[in-house]
Amino acid sequence: MIAIEPLAPDHFEEVARWLSNGEINQWLASEWRGRSIDPVVISVAVRNKRNRLFLVRCDGNPCGLVALADWDAGKRLSIPSKRYKVITSVSRHLPTGVLHDFSCAVAGPPVRPGREAECHPIAADLAAG
Repeated sequence: MIAIEPLAPDHFEEVARWLSNGEINQWLASEWRGRSIDPVVISVAVRNKRNRLFLVRCDGNPCGLVALADWDAGKRLSIPSKRYKVITSVSRHLPTGVLHDFSCAVAGPPVRPGREAECHPIAADLAAG
């Protein structure tokens, strides 16, 4: 069974070890990548009101971390902007391939461990079609 619970101080050292592991931290945001993390850093991150850190357990054993940054506890409702509404309504009517190409153009090729992903220029498709 999988369970998620708030990160408690008795797990700071274990989480710091995980985040210091190069095989794990290569997938983190740039400020965490390639660093050795101290349990004190985890303590500071947990105390920050804008962060929420949770320990993931599988069959009772700690196995992962869920971390949310820029959390605004005072904001209870999210109202989508006009730009978001336009993008989502247009994207519902576009073929999946076009959405994939647009995503690649904006964010670059997706990085998925163990899976290769390709992007090709949208302009080349438009010129050919």
